[in-house]
Amino acid sequence: MRGRNLSTAIDYKIVIEGIISDYVISKDQTKILIDLGWRGISTTQDVVINGVEINKPISAIKTQEPEVYKILEGTKADEILSNNLFDIESIKSKSMTKWRFLYDPVGKYVKPKSFGLNESISEFPVSHWITGISSSRGDPRQISEIRDVEIDSDQNYVIRTITDVDEATISTVGFGVLGSLNGMEIAEITPNTPSPLKQIKYGIPPDEIRCKEDLVFVFKNYLSTACVKETSVIPLMIRGWAEVYNFEITQGFPEHEIVGAEITSMTFDSLGCGWFNFKIVTYEDGELSITIPLEIFDFRTAYEDDYSVLLNGKEVNFEEKNHPRERILTFSLPLGSELIRINPGCPH
Repeated sequence: MRGRNLSTAIDYKIVIEGIISDYVISKDQTKILIDLGWRGISTTQDVVINGVEINKPISAIKTQEPEVYKILEGTKADEILSNNLFDIESIKSKSMTKWRFLYDPVGKYVKPKSFGLNESISEFPVSHWITGISSSRGDPRQISEIRDVEIDSDQNYVIRTITDVDEATISTVGFGVLGSLNGMEIAEITPNTPSPLKQIKYGIPPDEIRCKEDLVFVFKNYLSTACVKETSVIPLMIRGWAEVYNFEITQGFPEHEIVGAEITSMTFDSLGCGWFNFKIVTYEDGELSITIPLEIFDFRTAYEDDYSVLLNGKEVNFEEKNHPRERILTFSLPLGSELIRINPGCPH
């Protein structure tokens, strides 16, 4: 409960930890079928923890501010503040096919203790189904419902309740594929990462297809796909065989010199005319020079002279030096720059 000059806010955050059992339908040497129908917890009963009822917002007012409760009792405010907090049926009613699927082929982003298991499962593949959670930082708060009622006392007051969208994440060790059994949603879990073609068949978006550790997903019209070593990506692109999406560059390509800043990650998308994407941290006003090999882009577009450089989403000026097999682009990096996108030879 937080008091302000003209208002008071009551914020709730309830975290439930429990153990779920009997969710494995069947198991053999190649796969496990798990029940997904258990998701969603609701109750209309009082939930008392350490003597405090936490299922209805009005309970906190009743115990902490009894004089305020006397004013609200029996009013519309009492009604909306008596809605159950433990009511996440929307989690269960929303089909898992509408949840976002993320796959981590080497268990890079999840620690074994997240599953109550020991370190022996580290680096195993992990599947995640996510709903109600924004996919990027800085996105606006996701609100399900706002309700206002007016109360007359010594003056007119407005009681507002704000309900956020229910959020949930279900994670399993292994590669998960959704299915159904007798009308019940299930997941088929296999221990290994399937081929890119199988992932496409399972409906995984191309930008989320993953390969085994140290391999990169490449494709040509999504009909020919492969997982190759990072060192093979550029030669395959030069031959016109391969396209890549969000390819993380870790082996010094392209050549560059940077002053006043540090590059924290480099990725490349070859879809369309291609984009280099750089995330940077600046320490002062600086400069970046980057060498673009023409052999990668000559086969891709006729717009050779129409390079563009975007800094934090805004196009900036740059100097260009032409050589028979490459071009060198140089531009300023003001303090506070975070994201650079270079489009080598395509209109924007």
